[in-house]
Amino acid sequence: MSRARLWPLVTVAHLCTLAALLVFTAASALPMAAPLAWAGASGMPAAWLFNLLAWILPGVSLAFVAIRLRKAAPARGLGVGIALQLCLLAALAFAAQGVWQLDPAALDAGTSRLHATAWMVWLLAFGAGALVSGFAMPAMRWPALAICAVCLLSPAMLGPVAGPRVVLLAWWVWTLLLACRVSRRVDRFAERSRGRSARDPDIPGSDTHRRSRTSALGQKAEVVDWALELNRARRPPPARDARGLPSSRNRRPSPH
Repeated sequence: MSRARLWPLVTVAHLCTLAALLVFTAASALPMAAPLAWAGASGMPAAWLFNLLAWILPGVSLAFVAIRLRKAAPARGLGVGIALQLCLLAALAFAAQGVWQLDPAALDAGTSRLHATAWMVWLLAFGAGALVSGFAMPAMRWPALAICAVCLLSPAMLGPVAGPRVVLLAWWVWTLLLACRVSRRVDRFAERSRGRSARDPDIPGSDTHRRSRTSALGQKAEVVDWALELNRARRPPPARDARGLPSSRNRRPSPH
């Protein structure tokens, strides 16, 4: 898969999270108002599989996408690079939520506290990345700023039930939008680079370079021909006698 064509992987990662949330919530008979990570809490059936499918694999996949896009777009500006770095941090924190599962017996200590810390790091890195991408990429400015506002305001305004779900939806939209926009910018930059290299006479192998080299060789050949003609024109004609034959002064002496 091309570095600039990674948005399908982002889509698959988000679908994996959505499918895990729906299937395991229904299989565990959990209420719809239950926390998103409750199906992966300690003591729940197949909790490790839920954490793997809902958090770890999608987070690692998005981290891979962020790294690949960062390498594919080194000259796209400092703002885009920072946004991708924050996306990488958010993706790793997203995966860490599956590593540190909730413990219903100790929600304020142990792995539950680490899970909450990973959620907070993911939320802050995601919001900061959306804000930076909004200023660095004019094509996604207003969507990114709106996503940043949703990310920061939803947990406080919508409560513990709807807030995390809205934030997760905003995360899906932002990462997919970021992957698509950066991919397009990388493609345009590559096309301009190829066109510029084909027209640049200083780049060996370009069309203009080959034409200019052929033209230079032709000009050198014309100069050499002109110099030979001038040399022949300046050479004095050989002296001849009355009969029109070369005079004896111009004849070479016989070796015998």
